[in-house]
Amino acid sequence: MARPAPPPRARSGPPPRRPSGGTDRRWGLGQAVDVPAEHHLPAAVVVVPGLGRARGLRDDIIRYYAKCLAASGHRITPNHLSLGITAYVADSKAQALKEYGPHILYFNRTLFSHGNFTETETQRQTGYASASSTDYVRPENARAAMNLRSEFRNLTMEQLAEQAEHMPLGTADEVAARIIEAAESAGANTVQLAMNRGALPHEMFLEQIRRFGKDVLPRLQAHQVKRVPAAEMVAA
Repeated sequence: MARPAPPPRARSGPPPRRPSGGTDRRWGLGQAVDVPAEHHLPAAVVVVPGLGRARGLRDDIIRYYAKCLAASGHRITPNHLSLGITAYVADSKAQALKEYGPHILYFNRTLFSHGNFTETETQRQTGYASASSTDYVRPENARAAMNLRSEFRNLTMEQLAEQAEHMPLGTADEVAARIIEAAESAGANTVQLAMNRGALPHEMFLEQIRRFGKDVLPRLQAHQVKRVPAAEMVAA
C-alpha cells in the first residue's frame, strides 16, 4: 500500500475527455467513473474532510465503478482504486486538531469553495455533469452526493473535531491504523495523502513528511489490501 507510483495500465487508450451537455456519460461528483472503467484505468476516490460523507457514498462510487469495469470485460482489484485521505501525525488527537484544524477550515471555507462548482446541480447546469451522473447513488447517500457548498463554507471547529474522531489525525499508531482500516474497507491498495491542507507553513509540512515517513509509512508499505468489499456483491 502507499506505492509511489500508480498501478500499470492494462492497455493504452485515449485520455478521458469531459463530455458535452448532451452525453449520457456519468460524471459523478466531479470526476468520471465510467470512462476510466471503459479504458481499464485506475480510479481515485477522494473524500474531502468536512463534508461528513458516510462511507456509504464512497461504497456507491466503488460499486458503480466495479459494475462499469465488469461491463467492459474487466474485474476490479485493489490495484484499481486510489483512496484520498487527509492525515496528520502529532503527539495526540488534540494536538493534531490544534495544529492542523485551522488549516483544514481555511481550505474548506476559503480555498476549495471559492470559485469552484462543487455542487452537483450547478455542474449539471454548466454541462459538466449529466442529469444521470448520480443515478447510481443510493437514496440514503443522496445528500452527500449533492456536494453542497454550504457544507464546505459553514464547517466549524466543533464539527471538525467530531469528524476527526474517525480520521487519521493523531499519534502515529492511530494514523497508521486508521489509514489501513480505511484502505481495507474501501478495498484500495493505494492511498493519496493530504498533509498540507490550507496554508500549512513549509516547515510544518516538512516535519509531517519526516514523521510520517519514519513512523507511519513503513507500516503502510508492509500492508497489502487483497479484496474490494463494496464490489463483491457486483461480482455475485
